Formats: sequence, structure tokens, C-alpha cells
Amino acid sequence: MKTQKNKGKIRYRKLLLCLLAAVFLLGVLLYALGLGFRYFSSALEGTRDGFPNDGKPMYSLFVGIDQSDPAKADAAVLISMNLQKQEMTVISLPPSTQMEKEKNPSLQLQDVYASGGAEGTKSAVENLLHIRIIRYAVLNEENFQKLIDGSGGLDLYVEKNMVHESQDGQPDIQIRQGYQTLKDGEALGYIRYIDGHDQIGRIQREERFMKNFLAYHQKNMGMTNWVMAYRHWNALESNITQTEAASFSYRMTYFPGERVHFMILPGEWQTYQGQPIWAVNPVDIQKIIGVTLNQEQDKGDQNGTTGTH
Repeated sequence: MKTQKNKGKIRYRKLLLCLLAAVFLLGVLLYALGLGFRYFSSALEGTRDGFPNDGKPMYSLFVGIDQSDPAKADAAVLISMNLQKQEMTVISLPPSTQMEKEKNPSLQLQDVYASGGAEGTKSAVENLLHIRIIRYAVLNEENFQKLIDGSGGLDLYVEKNMVHESQDGQPDIQIRQGYQTLKDGEALGYIRYIDGHDQIGRIQREERFMKNFLAYHQKNMGMTNWVMAYRHWNALESNITQTEAASFSYRMTYFPGERVHFMILPGEWQTYQGQPIWAVNPVDIQKIIGVTLNQEQDKGDQNGTTGTH
């Protein structure tokens, strides 16, 4: 009889322990969910992820470098993001952009990185546009490829066959015309491909790639994009942390397509010492910067600006 009572007590204690453990685990889960909710709520208010939410734009510079020695800036994109108004402007800077008209007229953006690295490039763009750049990142070809492949590639219609041979005569870009998923280096090849010295045509193709990537990005849930960016964000040099990159990705998920604009740094082709150079138009540049400072203006007539869709 006593043995049966003892067994009953043991079962009761086990059941009680199981219930306490379940309650504890439920409490931990609710606590974690609460932290997550508070994090994303505060992120939208600009209190934890380092992004201002005061109605002013935050400028970020992204530089893609080539494989030359020393490496040069093969692509450069300035992003102005206004969180309060959910506005974003993407300004592409041609690698041949003239950086100093008076002191060194032959100095181009691509050469600034070769001599001054990330900090030198950031400072030069700040001086050129008269802005303060808060975030920056330098990506090499491997960084870019990992980011695209980590997101599963990009479905895109390639407008023509693209073939380019390296110095040893071997094709390093070989993409067929037609609708396809660009990954495993094909995405990199698509944005690297250039006909002769047509940098503007190449930049327009880069913009098309970015527009389609953003549209694909916005089909996902914000949390999905946060996790993907956190896992796959990598850069050769950057002051953007994984958490900041994830928050950046999360925020862009919900930006209205008509409030995301793409443009090329205004200027014109000139020849200096026999070399083509992109001579900027300082008046039009200040108009563009003025637009980013007051996003309520109509951008439709600014330098062929287009939305993402």
C-alpha cells in the first residue's frame, strides 16, 4: 500500500515538474517574442539600428571594385534614404567621374579608390556633392556574388547575348539572351558587361538589375529579408554591421515602389588628355541633392528619374 502511495507521489512530482518546465519554456518563448517585437518596433522608430528617423536623408555609399592591382572603383552608388517619408534615391556615379576640376582635372573616381581606399573615396564623394556620408561599404566580386547567390539569384530577361573574353582569350562573361535566373557569377557578369567604353549603358543595365532585385525583394516578408541579409551580408570594408544591413533590408521591404528613384550623376562626356571623362554638372547635382533633402518635390522631371516598377 505504501509503495503504491509513493509511486503516486513520484508520478505527481514528475507531472508537476513537466508542467513547471512547460511554463518556463513558454515564458522564455514569450519573452523572446516580446524582445523581437520591441526591436522591430524601435527599429521603425529609428532608436536601435542607428538609422535616423528625423525626416532628413541618410547617405550611404556603396563601391564595387575590380580585380586589378591596385584595385579600382568599378562601380559606385550613393543611396539617400529618408525613413520618415519612406523615400529612397539611388544615384549611380560613373567610374570616369571627374573628381577635381581645378587642381587635378584628370583625377577620376575609379582612381581615387586605387590611391585613397574607402576613406579617400568617401571623402572625395562628400566634397564633390557637398554632403555627409554616414554609411559606406566596399564590395569585391566575391562579396557581390555571395550576396546574390545567398538570395537565390535573380530572375531577369537578358536583352542580348553577352560575351567578353579575358586577357588570356578565355570567355569570362558568357550569358545568353532570354529570361533566366542569374546566379553563380552570371549576375556579376550581367552588370560588368560593357560595349566598348559605354559606361552609361552599363550603368543603365546596373539600374535595371537593382530595380528588379528590389521588386523581387519586396515580394518577401520583412522578417525573411532581415534574416537573409543578416546571414549573407559581407563586404571587403564597411562600417555597416550585419544587424544594420539586416535592418536596412527590412526597411526597404515596405518602401512604396513609386517612392524609390534611380538616376545617374548629371554630367556630360568630355575628353581630357585623350581620355574620356564624365564632367559633372554642379548646378544639376545641387538640384538632385536638394530633392533628397526635400523629397516632397516631384522627381519625375529630374534627369530621367524612374520608379522601381
